[in-house]
Amino acid sequence: MEKNSGLIVFEKAMNGRFEEMAAVHGLVVYKADLQNNFSGNVLTNILKRLASKNVVLSKVYEIKCFIESNKIQRLYFSSSEGYISHNMIRQLQEQVPSVDFIGLQHGVFPLKYSKTKEFARSFVNYFGKLFFGIYPIGAGFGGIHLDAYYVYSDREREFLIKNRKWEENKVIPKLDFIKAELLHKYQNSKLDQNPNTALFLMQCLNLAGLTSLKEEKRLTENTINYLAKKYTRVLIKTHPACNKQVSRLELSENVEIVEDMTEGFRQCKNAYSFFSTALIDAKIFNLTTTGIYADTITVDKEIYENFDLKIDFEDIITNQI
Repeated sequence: MEKNSGLIVFEKAMNGRFEEMAAVHGLVVYKADLQNNFSGNVLTNILKRLASKNVVLSKVYEIKCFIESNKIQRLYFSSSEGYISHNMIRQLQEQVPSVDFIGLQHGVFPLKYSKTKEFARSFVNYFGKLFFGIYPIGAGFGGIHLDAYYVYSDREREFLIKNRKWEENKVIPKLDFIKAELLHKYQNSKLDQNPNTALFLMQCLNLAGLTSLKEEKRLTENTINYLAKKYTRVLIKTHPACNKQVSRLELSENVEIVEDMTEGFRQCKNAYSFFSTALIDAKIFNLTTTGIYADTITVDKEIYENFDLKIDFEDIITNQI
């Protein structure tokens, strides 16, 4: 249990998961209750974020009060990659420099570094901050140097040291800390992991601007049908940010919805998703994780190195349903 330590949860959809983690570590929690602004159109995305300036920055004062009233000496962040965290953390680093700031990896990232991409990111952020007072784009994985960064594995650690110029002692693989609530549940669970049961972890592909709504439905529905033929029983878990997805789908008789992700982990040996971070969660329960690659999802193939297996949607799923 940690004394004088706190946790900032930026996005409302993540409150429950991080509150559980904080309870394991004895951290006091501040919930910003913000919504990320996603859009398939880059310009629309940027305009929405610029318009959110007052909402985002108003939270900085509240967090500062939270730090002072709880005498926080060490502060963890639920993420430090997106535009919300970019704006808040930069402000807090200036206003409360005596506090140790520690980022927690949230999400899987392609471990590739592009000078051209980073220049474009810096260009947009520079002029956004200059004229509107807010960074419209996140700093990316490892883009904000903190007092420490807890990551999933040595893969991320080596990338940050080599490409993002982090000091070696500041990047620490600590999956057991980041996923403490899952490890606690695993150690205290009665498992009944049937190899003939699979779990499909759904994603908000359209909301994230990665596919059209029609294409998301096709990918999701066909994947579920494929799994329903391959396994005796299929469990599906919706993403907390878009739980209405299921209402648009036709489900087979051997497919059922689980409200709690860990309940699904307890009942199966195989977990599938397109590239969800929840597949990292599944590893805590010793599940075999499979990422589903599709040509119509605009995501880097390198991400699939995080999972045990990778299958191609068009080659495998489309040809077997």
